[in-house]
Amino acid sequence: MRIAIIGAAASVVFLSGCGPASTNSTASTPPSEIGRYVIVHSSQVERDTILLDTVTGKTWSRVVVTDLQDEPAAWEAMPQLSSDADFAALRAAHPPKPKRGSASSDDLRSILESGAAKNSN
Repeated sequence: MRIAIIGAAASVVFLSGCGPASTNSTASTPPSEIGRYVIVHSSQVERDTILLDTVTGKTWSRVVVTDLQDEPAAWEAMPQLSSDADFAALRAAHPPKPKRGSASSDDLRSILESGAAKNSN
């Protein structure tokens, strides 16, 4: 079943580059494009299935959209971290999580404010 799904996804990705007027996809596809996309998956964890563009190095992870009927699968682009600037931009867009067991600054502020309110009464 998993092989059929991966095979179907690979066919869709490969054929999506062919125009509707194309009758022979191999003849109209440059030799450098054949085998361009590779699907890599972990035998341990299904969610680690990745689509790799061997020309550009771009990658997509396989996701299942669970809030839609029939829960369709799709490829979601993964950010590439090729430099310190790329990592800094990712970190700016997604701040670090608070350490486990430690309160956030907002939690501490509300605790202090509630304590101050009790002491003023």
